[in-house]
Amino acid sequence: MGLQNKDVKQNDIYQTKYITWNNFGMKKQDQDLTAYQLVSEYFDRLGIHGGTMVDYNQTMTERGVSGKSQKYLKNLQMLQYDLLYGDRYAYHGVDMYPASDLVMGINPVVIDNVYYYDNRLHIYGENFTPWSKVFVNGEKVNTTYESGQVLSISAKDVTDGSYLVVNQMGSNNTIFRSSNEYELKLPNTDE
Repeated sequence: MGLQNKDVKQNDIYQTKYITWNNFGMKKQDQDLTAYQLVSEYFDRLGIHGGTMVDYNQTMTERGVSGKSQKYLKNLQMLQYDLLYGDRYAYHGVDMYPASDLVMGINPVVIDNVYYYDNRLHIYGENFTPWSKVFVNGEKVNTTYESGQVLSISAKDVTDGSYLVVNQMGSNNTIFRSSNEYELKLPNTDE
């Protein structure tokens, strides 16, 4: 949209008003809160405590530390890092949520066979998607999605004994799922 601070009444495109409603008589309190403080504030007013991030926000608010202060933000950033990537000091070094062995999709990606035709290697299998990419000896090659059962690559990308794998790719070249490894045995390529 291209909005700038001068385009909005409060002179800050990152500031918005929150309006909440309740049906049990909670008293109105006007406050200047960040989005990440809002839930913690309402939980506190309802007497709900617990949860690492909620406890942090409630404790800092009780101490009078502004949610916009450098101290608040620096400690929040350190806590988030500790929980996501650090040594879990907030949980006394215990990983409360260990990673599980997740795979993308319901059915496995499988290479069944390959055929040469018209200077291309056609890879036949199961459960291919437009995000399926062929890797030859561990290196991604330019892949054409033909259908859920066929991918193709240039015949120049392979040699006898090459190993093929089809990987289901995400953004930033993240591999979500891999097929079986298929060893290529070159046939006579005369048509």
